[in-house]
Amino acid sequence: MHPLKTFFEKLYGQVPNDSSLRLYYWVTAVIFFIPAALSPVFLVAYYVQFGLGYVLTYGLLMLAAVWIFMPLFFRLIMKMNRFLFNEKDRKQ
Repeated sequence: MHPLKTFFEKLYGQVPNDSSLRLYYWVTAVIFFIPAALSPVFLVAYYVQFGLGYVLTYGLLMLAAVWIFMPLFFRLIMKMNRFLFNEKDRKQ
């Protein structure tokens, strides 16, 4: 298994077997991962511009948002999509 796939599965949950859901998963996962990938840059910028107190309040809130709450929201979106997706609706 590709290491990047393993990382995304740990962060965002299992990759769907269906091809249309899989495409939706990967596009959404990459969009959701961009803020998480850039979060260390913002953390350093917060420290340089505003100091340690700002980093310990708003910086940690930002990290929690992009590394905890956004993956949970992503998993909720994927669960709703799996629930709403019906294999019988697909054209034969």
